[in-house]
Amino acid sequence: MKIYLNFFLTSLFVNIVPSKPTNTTEDNEPALTNHLSEKTERKFRQISEINDFPNERVSEQDRVSRMIEVLINLPEDEKDKMNLSDILKLEETERNKLIDELWRKRQSELREIYENMPKPEEILKGLIFVLRNEKDDEKIVKALLELEDHLSETDMAHNFHVLGGFSQLTSLLSSKHSHVVREHAAYSLGTMLRNLVAFNHWAQKLEGAELDVTKDILSHNESIINKLLSILNENFFDESHLKLRLKAVYALGSILRHNIQAQEYLIEHDGMRLLKRACLRALKEETPHRLISKYVIKIVTLVSDLLYDERSEIFTSSHGKPNHNFRMISTQLVKTDGWCEILVKVWEYISETKIYGSSLELLMNATFRFAKECKRPEDIALIADLVRDVTEHIRIDEHDVENFQYHLFVRASRLVDLLQPAHFPKKEHVEL
Repeated sequence: MKIYLNFFLTSLFVNIVPSKPTNTTEDNEPALTNHLSEKTERKFRQISEINDFPNERVSEQDRVSRMIEVLINLPEDEKDKMNLSDILKLEETERNKLIDELWRKRQSELREIYENMPKPEEILKGLIFVLRNEKDDEKIVKALLELEDHLSETDMAHNFHVLGGFSQLTSLLSSKHSHVVREHAAYSLGTMLRNLVAFNHWAQKLEGAELDVTKDILSHNESIINKLLSILNENFFDESHLKLRLKAVYALGSILRHNIQAQEYLIEHDGMRLLKRACLRALKEETPHRLISKYVIKIVTLVSDLLYDERSEIFTSSHGKPNHNFRMISTQLVKTDGWCEILVKVWEYISETKIYGSSLELLMNATFRFAKECKRPEDIALIADLVRDVTEHIRIDEHDVENFQYHLFVRASRLVDLLQPAHFPKKEHVEL
């Protein structure tokens, strides 16, 4: 019913009502909705204002034609209920009269349906209530799965935070909850954090906006960064906990990427060392597992992204000059904290287990970024040999150049070439 209603509403808006310009900022970006009730009321007004009566800009015949165009695209059972096929066979005057009556009736039905639908704010409050009070894991996970979909929208993520949802999600990361509850809580948290950071950057461009979501999150009791890092360093390595770890890395990346405040917090609170330790502990597991491979690659990729961030435009002062102080701290940590050693160990693990899958492309990108920071040429040479070994085991069909395996083979071969002394590290601006 929800899909059908959305389809019908969209069809009405597109085909009947002339489009109105979207409210924009001076930068031509859509204005953010800070209150769900305002958004809900605007949607209801759109239904109420749909062209039930003749419009000066649209002839009566065009108006009826557009109504018919919308109605004939409804599901067959809906069209049968309104006897649409019989109505369309009638003489034009009578047909148009019945189409108009049918349209008005549908408008009334839509308004009634929408009035009775749960509003976004009510939905979020209901989910927060479940997360706060429910004890049954199955019901909590069901609520988290629904929440994941809602938090994919930036304004919903912001309002979930405003309504107090952040503290409820973080409380579910506690080890007193099952791995599956913690996994879905971490995933929802990651989606929320990613969109809150996006909301923060976006909202700061609006006139008079005074928002600092990152500061709010970092100062919230124990920092969420600390909680997520502690998950990565727990002692369990069964499959359910590995899934939790993967979601925790996703949540960490959501708040760290392109966020100088969060990255400074990570560095100041020994986060780079904890990420390194999480990688090394996973690689020491005696039983190879596809999720261990994926997990360590995700961590290495995250750290390489932070290194890459230093060269981006967000790491500049208000005068547009590079923030050399921060760059020095971050780069020095990568150089001195053994990340090249970890990179070697990850490639050794993959070379020995032949477990890599689609994550291999991420590892290749991270390797090229990291290798620029490696001090010892012998480390780079060893990495090149390991990449070459993995490349030789990628099965390809030379006649199927669109195949993903072929794509991996080409990129891996190029990485081996770029890691050779003749090419590396002289070509500073070469990308893989």
